[in-house]
Amino acid sequence: MKSERITLATDHREQQINFTEMLWSSRSTSWSGFRLEKHRIGPHGLLHDFGVPDILLGVCVSGSAQMQYARRGDTQCATVRPGHFTLLNVGEQQRSIEWTGTRETLYIRVETAQLERYLPERSGAGCVEVNPQYGVADPQVLRLAACMYDEAVSGCPTGPAYAESLSLALAAYLLKRFSPAGGPEDIGGGSTFSTVVSSRIVDYIRTHLGHDVTLTELADVAGLSPHYFLQIFKNSFGMTPHRYLLAERIKEAQNLLRGDHGSISEIGLDLGFSDQSHFTRTFRRLTGTTPRRFKKDGEGGLHSC
Repeated sequence: MKSERITLATDHREQQINFTEMLWSSRSTSWSGFRLEKHRIGPHGLLHDFGVPDILLGVCVSGSAQMQYARRGDTQCATVRPGHFTLLNVGEQQRSIEWTGTRETLYIRVETAQLERYLPERSGAGCVEVNPQYGVADPQVLRLAACMYDEAVSGCPTGPAYAESLSLALAAYLLKRFSPAGGPEDIGGGSTFSTVVSSRIVDYIRTHLGHDVTLTELADVAGLSPHYFLQIFKNSFGMTPHRYLLAERIKEAQNLLRGDHGSISEIGLDLGFSDQSHFTRTFRRLTGTTPRRFKKDGEGGLHSC
């Protein structure tokens, strides 16, 4: 059974320490990436001799705090304000962190088991560790965290492949930027799928247009880790897997709208869209017109995506 909330800290007996007010959790959504939670912290607090069971990223979204923390025998200070984050390492035994000020923080739990599914080539001791960071500003981390939160809050309309792609991108960046072992290796820009593998992937996607296809599923079809699959897919198809899946769904929707294959809402639901509103928004974005107008006029094509 899933925990009701992310374990942000544990004591020396590995019991959970609760020091925040949880405001929102991705557990109540269909989000399939790293677990997300929004918490309120403050106006002051102290954690002493605590551990972290997973890599934990905390991005400040509002308010501010002054933080003091013990690191390698020294007491250091940091200011946390919107856009700044704290990154704690799995298994790290922290001497103390003390803070004053009230803030709201988006926590992202980079669970080791999930990370090793995305990056199996990085599994092993020391390969999924990060150097702790306090009050750091990094635009890429902020952008990815915001995209993850926005997608989860909106009900995950783009599907699990997008959630996993965002989580994979965040994990790869954190390891590349902050891991002592370095980030996962990138594949050269010229690497593409063979014709046979490309056909196998396309057939799988077209056969499962109405399902919540995951990045891990597609990677399994190609016999690759999600990390390498995502890179080679972009090289081969010129777009990410979730965008390709959306484009194929809209192409099939156009075919169905040209005939008598049910109502617009039925077609959208059959093709895996969460509701008619999401179907209409995506259809308009990719074709420049609405499903209703397309059904009436029978015109339009796919825009570049």
